[in-house]
Amino acid sequence: MKSDAKEAVASLVECAEEIKIIEEWFAYEHKETWDRYLELKAAKPNLVDQAKTALRKTGSADLFGHHFNVGKCTTTVVDSAGILDKAEERGDVQVLLEYGVLKHTVIAKQLDRLPGDLKAIYTGYVEKKAATSAVSIPKILQ
Repeated sequence: MKSDAKEAVASLVECAEEIKIIEEWFAYEHKETWDRYLELKAAKPNLVDQAKTALRKTGSADLFGHHFNVGKCTTTVVDSAGILDKAEERGDVQVLLEYGVLKHTVIAKQLDRLPGDLKAIYTGYVEKKAATSAVSIPKILQ
């Protein structure tokens, strides 16, 4: 096992050293191009963030030969205190515990496991709220 790790680390170190040699050569032989490359590489994360922000406002798009996907995301917000109060009022705390809905906190996904009559009562305490949209930037542009 140690020899596998040693071999893997040796390959990684060799690769890193060769990359460094090539970068140093390129920086020396083509200084202006290398400097521009570093500027662009440094600017890219900010440009990606700006593009994501703009795309969240406009939605998915096909631009400049690339597809940008914007997925709508939601978060689940549970009125835990309300569910607990209602369960105590109805005497359902034990049932909710047995179905895995309660574990000192409300497990929203477990509400679907309840029998219909209980499910109808307790799912009213759950709402979906908008969350930050997920934006996928094509790998070639990252």
